[in-house]
Amino acid sequence: MDISPEAFRKRLSRAQPKIKAFMGAKCGLVNHQNPCRCHKQIDYFTRQGFINPHQLQYAQLEQNTLLLIEKIEQTDKAAAVFRTNPLKLAPKDLLEGIRAAIGLF
Repeated sequence: MDISPEAFRKRLSRAQPKIKAFMGAKCGLVNHQNPCRCHKQIDYFTRQGFINPHQLQYAQLEQNTLLLIEKIEQTDKAAAVFRTNPLKLAPKDLLEGIRAAIGLF
């Protein structure tokens, strides 16, 4: 995209709430109160080459979509905590315990 990783992350973070709001208002998979409109779009997207009916690699993800979105949001929240707090060293006893647990001692 010819932009820095920081600029990409910023654009992505700005786009996420917009995509979530759009999908929440339109998609029956994201919000079960919405009607599913996918069947109305399939012929058009197939003609345009966006969907290959012989290779439906994303069709299996429908049931896991909401779980995946939730995991992404949790990861974003955790990353935000690390970005907003200054880097501090963990206490020595905690580091020793982690090293021992993973076999570095």
